[in-house]
Amino acid sequence: MGRHSRTTFRRLSCSALRLFAVLVVVLVVGGVFLFAGPGDRAPDAAEVSKSHTSSHVERPLRLSFIGDIMAHDVNYRMDDFSRIYTEVAPHFADSDHVFGQLEFVVDPDRPYATYPRFNVHPAYVEAAIDAGVDIFSIANNHTTDYKADGVLATLASMAELTERHDIHYSGARAEPDQSLDIVELEWRGRSIGFLAITRILNDWDGWELTYVIDWSRRSTERFLDRLEEATDDYDLFVLSVHDGTEYQPYPDARSIAFFREAVGAGVDILWGHHPHVLQPWEVVERDDGRRAVIMPSMGNFVSGQTWGIGPDDTDHWRANTGDSAIFRTTVDFDERGASIIDIDPLLITHYHHPAGGVSVEILMPMADRDDVGDGRRGFYEDRRRRSGRFARRETYENLEYNLPEYNPGENQGGR
Repeated sequence: MGRHSRTTFRRLSCSALRLFAVLVVVLVVGGVFLFAGPGDRAPDAAEVSKSHTSSHVERPLRLSFIGDIMAHDVNYRMDDFSRIYTEVAPHFADSDHVFGQLEFVVDPDRPYATYPRFNVHPAYVEAAIDAGVDIFSIANNHTTDYKADGVLATLASMAELTERHDIHYSGARAEPDQSLDIVELEWRGRSIGFLAITRILNDWDGWELTYVIDWSRRSTERFLDRLEEATDDYDLFVLSVHDGTEYQPYPDARSIAFFREAVGAGVDILWGHHPHVLQPWEVVERDDGRRAVIMPSMGNFVSGQTWGIGPDDTDHWRANTGDSAIFRTTVDFDERGASIIDIDPLLITHYHHPAGGVSVEILMPMADRDDVGDGRRGFYEDRRRRSGRFARRETYENLEYNLPEYNPGENQGGR
């Protein structure tokens, strides 16, 4: 690919990111930006600086990835948001970082709102932070649910949360001419780059403030060119991509092609989301023997889409929206660079908590728990059987995907 691209990146150190976060609160987009729609150029930006560090690492790096954190009314009407994460939070404790995807606007001046235009207040996000999630993608099809004002409100809320907690986020900007900022994390002398993009938006009013890479080949090639340059600056690079077809059990051929091109451009971990259901993951072995991993879709981590599903509705399409995992990934480094040396997905499910709302629970013991009614035990046993294949690593390494047509034929309500 040529080097004519004008899409560029800028890397932010942790301290610079915090300074940037504070400035976001007071920045307001000036002037009028003409809507250009999909296929037009991304905003120009400044080049990334070229430097990184490395040193001996005593133990491998451990990262965990989860799916969409949604905001349906059964979630945000809970009297205690921490109850959502009570059972899974201990499983975040041995990870150096936990990555989560926020599928909503965070505007404290608007009321909580569910589909089709999601909004929450910072306390809802803070529950995830308290549980152990510390790296967030805010790039998705709902980023512009409330147009540019909603994007700016989300940035302001995330900046305030950053001031109170040691968190980082990527996926939007306060002004349209700012670059796609790469978050830089330091771990034992190693540099980790993190960038979150979306390829889809529900409302293109305000798109100029989002990290959106539309599906035109020109935009895609420009992005991949700059990505290849940027990944050289880091010992490990994580790319978050919001893309795909909702509720489809396998990724689109187009999406997989882009994911593999991104790995070819130097991405080590590609973390995907949007379909709201688990999709098969694959390990990509590089020519030098190092391994990268592609997660096309991690499904819903927090969601109310299974609300109303009865114990006999295991074949209902909504039942699949309660299957997800904590995708625990171990990374080692040597003179060649980073390599994925172990993947250990921990299956989770959604539980209609007797105290109200939906909590996230470890799937494997659900069919045997005393507090799960007899009717529901069969439901969880079926979910364990259906989603258990996701945890079997040998099934999906270097998998050639079959891509069936899929059309649920009804309003899904979670997009």
